[in-house]
Amino acid sequence: MIRKAPHDALPMYSKISSLLRNRIQSGQYELGQRLPTEDELVKEFGASKITIRHALSRLAEEGLIVRFRGRGTFVAEKLALKEKFTFVNLHDIVRALEVSVIKSVEIEKLKVSETRIPREIMNFFNLSGDDTIARVQRIIWQDKTPVAFHEDYLTTNFARHITKKNLYRKRSIIKILKEKVGLVVGKGEMYFEAVSIDGDIAPLLHCQSLSPVINIQVFFRSDSDEPIEIVNYFVRSEYFKYKVDMDLSKYDLI
Repeated sequence: MIRKAPHDALPMYSKISSLLRNRIQSGQYELGQRLPTEDELVKEFGASKITIRHALSRLAEEGLIVRFRGRGTFVAEKLALKEKFTFVNLHDIVRALEVSVIKSVEIEKLKVSETRIPREIMNFFNLSGDDTIARVQRIIWQDKTPVAFHEDYLTTNFARHITKKNLYRKRSIIKILKEKVGLVVGKGEMYFEAVSIDGDIAPLLHCQSLSPVINIQVFFRSDSDEPIEIVNYFVRSEYFKYKVDMDLSKYDLI
């Protein structure tokens, strides 16, 4: 599993740029609005001017702000709206793959001990660290930005039915196995967790190491309770949203 990083592991400028980015994208800072001065930001965050300037430079590179000498820093007049992945259930993960652009696919076999999540794999598939597991890795893009890293673990028996061509046409491994071998999914478990991204994934998502991401982990079993697949899905936090539909008539809240 990805390791948790202490809160102070992220550079201060990264924390500040992330917070200001959220303010801009949420509309707290409106289009064309003047941002606080560097001195005001120094006072708010207790950071040096160099740190503040570094944070603002990152936002300027992303096209979120424009800076004018002698006038100050302003939110850009036009911002490209980022489409978030909205998750409610397992179906949404499949749909996110179906509607996204996938530019990189890797299929490989490796020892369980060499995977990102060896303990979960051993427990779920009842394997040892020396056993072999198949891994499929994909990078999901929106426009020209990598927004999610997706890896699937499945037994080599199932993996022999999967090709790169399949993955580009039908993104869900479950759908491919259903079509090829008549596999029926019986149940699944899904977990959401905020984590700090490891150094090997960070460059793939154009992020800094230890940046916050949302990790979605799903365990699929067949209708006969046979373990099929572990999905390990890392979404950049600015592209992630979780929705809960509530029928308040069923709760005695008042």
